[in-house]
Amino acid sequence: MLLLLSLLLLPLRCRREERRARNVSTARRKSTAELESASNEEVQEEVTEEVEEEKEEEVKKEEIKEVSNTELNEALETINTLQSQLQEVNLLNAKLLYVNKVFKSSNLSESQKVNIIAAFDKAETVKEVKLVFETVSDNMVTTKSPKVNESKLGMASKATGTTSAKPEIISEVSSAVKRMQKLAGIIK
Repeated sequence: MLLLLSLLLLPLRCRREERRARNVSTARRKSTAELESASNEEVQEEVTEEVEEEKEEEVKKEEIKEVSNTELNEALETINTLQSQLQEVNLLNAKLLYVNKVFKSSNLSESQKVNIIAAFDKAETVKEVKLVFETVSDNMVTTKSPKVNESKLGMASKATGTTSAKPEIISEVSSAVKRMQKLAGIIK
């Protein structure tokens, strides 16, 4: 009986397994179709996100370029102004140096000093200042004041030694102390 029942139930079991297999295969087909459609949507979303990120990066790069260009221009302007100021300071220092050299090297009248300063003021570069110095120093007649030689004037102006003797210090010292001072060379 069991055998009969198992034979009768066998086709039913096969049908159930076939249905399950069909259901599994249709489910697989549906899931792959869904996966394909889902993956297509995901891919499209990823691509659009990447494109948006690239656009944002390009915008940021352009902003950085604009900012860096403006900063670069400002830096160049600052460099140019500092360079011109440095050249001015160098020119003024050169004028001061050479004017001082000329004034120290000779005795000049006030009018000569004014003329020399005017000549240095006309110079616009350090090379011109050096050229002015060379021409002024070459053309300048140095007038030195005569030195007084004391040996020719005589000996009256020199200090002379005194003829009076040193006063002795009166002190009461024992004979042993006097003897030691004499031996040490303190008393003669």
